[in-house]
Amino acid sequence: MEGREHRGQDRRRRALSAALEDSLGGSDSVSLLITGEAGSGKSTLLNRVVSSLPPREAVRRVIASHALRSVPYGALAPHLRSSGPLPALDPVSVLRAVWADLGSHSAEGRGVVVVVDDAHDLDEASAGILAEIAASSQLRLLAAAQTHPGLPHALLKLWNDGMAEHHELEPFSVEETAEAAEQRLGGRLSRLAAAVLQRISGGNPHLLARLLEEASSGGGIVAEDGVWVLRPSFESTGAALAETIGAELDVLAPRERDAVVLVALAEPLAEAGVLDADVVARLVETGWLRQTADGLRVAQPMRADAICHVTTASRKLQMRERIALHAVPAGLHWLRRLELDLDCGVHVPDEVIARGLAEALAGGRPGLALTFGRFLRSPAERFRLRVGIARALHDLGDTSVAIEVLEQKPDQAASPGALLSGSLLLAHLRLAFRQDGSIAGDLGRLRARAALLAARGQADPALLESVEEHCALVDALCAADRGDYGVVDSLLAEAGGRDAPGARPADTAPTLAGREGLPGQRATGQLLRKLLDAESRFAEGRFAAAAETSTALLGATDADGEFLPIAESAFALRLLAGLHCGGWDLGDEELGHALEARSRSAVARGPALLCGRAYGLVRRGRFGDAAALLPEAVASLRVHDPHQLLGVATALAAVAAAAVGDERRAVAWLAEAESAAGRGNHVRRVLAELHRAVARHRLGEPHALSGLHATARREGGAGLPGLELVAEILALELGDTAPAQRVVELIPAAEGAWAHAWGAWARSVLDASAGSYLEAGQALVRLGLPRQARSAYARAAQALDRDGDRVAARRAGSLARQCAADGGQGLPVSPEEQFLTAQQLTAREHGIVLLALEGLADRDIAERLSISVRTVEGHLHRSYVKLGVRGRDELPEAVLD
Repeated sequence: MEGREHRGQDRRRRALSAALEDSLGGSDSVSLLITGEAGSGKSTLLNRVVSSLPPREAVRRVIASHALRSVPYGALAPHLRSSGPLPALDPVSVLRAVWADLGSHSAEGRGVVVVVDDAHDLDEASAGILAEIAASSQLRLLAAAQTHPGLPHALLKLWNDGMAEHHELEPFSVEETAEAAEQRLGGRLSRLAAAVLQRISGGNPHLLARLLEEASSGGGIVAEDGVWVLRPSFESTGAALAETIGAELDVLAPRERDAVVLVALAEPLAEAGVLDADVVARLVETGWLRQTADGLRVAQPMRADAICHVTTASRKLQMRERIALHAVPAGLHWLRRLELDLDCGVHVPDEVIARGLAEALAGGRPGLALTFGRFLRSPAERFRLRVGIARALHDLGDTSVAIEVLEQKPDQAASPGALLSGSLLLAHLRLAFRQDGSIAGDLGRLRARAALLAARGQADPALLESVEEHCALVDALCAADRGDYGVVDSLLAEAGGRDAPGARPADTAPTLAGREGLPGQRATGQLLRKLLDAESRFAEGRFAAAAETSTALLGATDADGEFLPIAESAFALRLLAGLHCGGWDLGDEELGHALEARSRSAVARGPALLCGRAYGLVRRGRFGDAAALLPEAVASLRVHDPHQLLGVATALAAVAAAAVGDERRAVAWLAEAESAAGRGNHVRRVLAELHRAVARHRLGEPHALSGLHATARREGGAGLPGLELVAEILALELGDTAPAQRVVELIPAAEGAWAHAWGAWARSVLDASAGSYLEAGQALVRLGLPRQARSAYARAAQALDRDGDRVAARRAGSLARQCAADGGQGLPVSPEEQFLTAQQLTAREHGIVLLALEGLADRDIAERLSISVRTVEGHLHRSYVKLGVRGRDELPEAVLD
C-alpha cells in the first residue's frame, strides 16, 4: 500500500477529494472507484475521503493482498468467521456471511462504506461478492487500484452499468510538479527544474518525493537567490527507490522478475531470443515494460535506475552471460553493454573504454564518461584521455578542476602525439574564465616540449608542423574571442582549416574518429572553421546564414580526441542568430526537444534557452513577462553557465526591471551585469554591453544613448556591421530616431526578418509618409512586435489626417489600437499616442452614435438621453470629424471599420 503521505498534493487532487466527499455524502447510494499508477497518491486520497465521512457512516475495510490473490475469497476471509472452510463455501453462503459482517451497522440506521485499497490484488471471487453487495445498494464501495493491472472485472462492471463513479488520477503536470516540489523544498522552484523533475518522475507524486530527497541530499538541487535550480551534476541514480524497488519486484513471478532486471541492465533490449514473448506481453500489460523503436525499456526510468542500483555484481554477471548466450549484441545499446561489462569486472581493452568515453560525452553523459575514465589502465592512455576527463568535468560544472587536469605535464609513457591533445580545450576554458594571459605560456611550453622531443629523435619531424598548426588554431580562437575575424581567416588557413584566406567552409559533415572523414587534427580544424565562420557571419549581420551554419554543427562530435565543445558553442550561436531572425519561440521549442531527448540535455541547455526566451520577450516589449522569467534564468546561470550568457541575462534583467518601474531591482541587476561584463566571447560581451546601456537609459542616465552610439561606431569601425546594426536598432527601440539613416544603409547587407522590419521603420522615419509608416507597421506586426507596430500605424493615421484623408486615418488608427490589444507592455506616451486618444469617441459620443445607427432622429435621441437637440448635434458633428465621415449615411461603414 501507499502508506506515505505526499506533501504538496496538487489542486486537482484536492478538488477530486472534495468531489468524492460530496458524492459519498449525497443521498444516492453510489460507489467510487479510483485508479492511478503506483505512487500516484491513491491511498492518501482514499484516507482523506474516509476521514471526512460524517459519524453516521460506518467504515469497514477489506484488506487486499497479492499473496492471497490466487485464493478464492481470500480477501474476505476475516469477514466469514465461522462459515466453514473457504473452498467448500458456495457464493450465496459467502454473500450472506459477508453481508452479515460488513452490514451489521446498517441495522443501527447507519450507512456502511466498505473501503478497499490495492483493489487490483483482490481475488476474482472476493471482487464478485463486493460487486454484488454494492450493486444491491445495501452498502457503498470505495476502492482504489493501480492502473496496471487495474480493477477486477466485477468492479469495472459496476462502472459500466452506471452504479459507480470511476476517477483516474492523472500524473502531475509541470505546474503541479512545481507546486508539490515547492511545498517540500520550502521555496520557489525554477520552471526548468520543474520540467526536468516532471519528466524523470513521470508526474508521479511518490517518485517525485523520492527524487527530491535524492537530489537534495546529493547536492543536485540548490537554492540560488531564493530559487531552487538543478546543478549540472543532477542525475537520478536510483538510490532513492532502493528500499522499495525490491518489494515491488517480489510480487512478480520469477521469470517476470528476471526479465525486468535484464531489461533494466541492458535497455534498450531487443527481446528476440532472450525473453519469452508471453512474459514480455504480461510485463507490458502490467506497466513494467514499454516497447520503443529501439527495443524494450523499463516503463519508468527511475525504477530502471533503482533496479540497476540494487542488483548485485554476481546477479549482473549472470544476466550478462545470459545475454551473451543468446548472442544478440545488436539489440543492445553499446554504451549500456560496456557499462555492464565494467560493472561485472570483465576485462575491457583501453581502446574500447576510450571509445566509450568519447561516445558518452557525445551523448551528453559526462558522469558516465568519468566512470569509464576510472577503468583506464595504461598511464599513456590516461594522459591522452585526460582531455575527455577534463571535458566531462567542465560539462559537470567543475571547470577549474578541468583546467588543472589539462595542465598536467606528460610523463615518459606519454606518446609525442599526446602533447597536442588538450591544447584547444585548455585555450577554450581559459578564455571562458578570462585567463587569456596564460595562453601564450601554454603555447610556449608546447613548442618547447615538441622541439626537445624532435632534437632527441623521439618524435617524427612532422610533429613540429602539427604543433604549429595547433598553435594557429588556438590563436584563431583567441582572435575570434576578441572579435578580430579578419585575423581568424588567415590563422585558419595557416592551420589547414581554410582553403584560402576569406574562403567559406565546405559543406563536409563532421564525423567520429575511426570513421570515414577528415584525418588527424585537421578534423577539429574543419569543425572550428565552420563555427568561427558562423560567428563571423553573425557579426556581419548575416543572421540567417549564421543560424544555418551553426545548425549544421549541432551534431558535431569529437573527431580526433580534442573534445572541443563545438556543438555546444554552435547551439548558443544558433539560439542568438535565430532570435535575431525573429524566432521568438525558438527557446521554447528547443527546451521541448531537450526534454524529449533526455533530461540531462535540458539541465545543460535549459538556462541558455530561458535566457533566449527572455531576450525575445524584451525585443517584443513584454517587459513584465521578461522580469518574471529572468530571475530563474539568472539563478540557473549562476550555478552553471557553459554558454557564457550570464552577462547577457543580467543585463536583460536590468532592462526589464527598469521598464516595469522596479528601479531598486534594476540597479541591483545592473551592478551584477557590470561584474559579469567579461563573460563570453566578443558577440556575447557586446550584446551584454548594449543592454547595460539600454538599462541605464531606462533608469534615466543622461548619456546612456551616447554609449549605445559609441559602441555602434566602434563595432562598425572594426568591420562588424551586424553588431553595429544591433546597437543602432536598440537605439531605435528606445525612440531615438538619429540612427535611422545608418540603419537604412546597413540593412541591404543584413539578413533576417528582425533587421528588415526595423529597416522598414527606419525608412518610414526618414520618409515620414503614410505609406511608409503603413508598410513598417505591417512588417512589425508580422514579426510579432505590436508595441512598435502601434507606433507606426499611429504615425500613419496622423499623416493621413494631415493629408485630409480621414477615412484612411480612421482605419490606420484602428490598426494601431488592435496592436495595443495584441500585447506590448510599457507603451510610451508620445504625440502619435495622443493623436490616437483624440481620434477615439468619448463615452457620450459613442452612445449617441449607436442610437443614430438604430435610426433615431436627433430629437428622439435628445428625449431618450434627456439632453438638448443642440447637444446631440454637437456630439454627432465631433463624431463625424473623428470618424472621417460627412454624415449619418456613412456611419455604418465607419463603425464597421
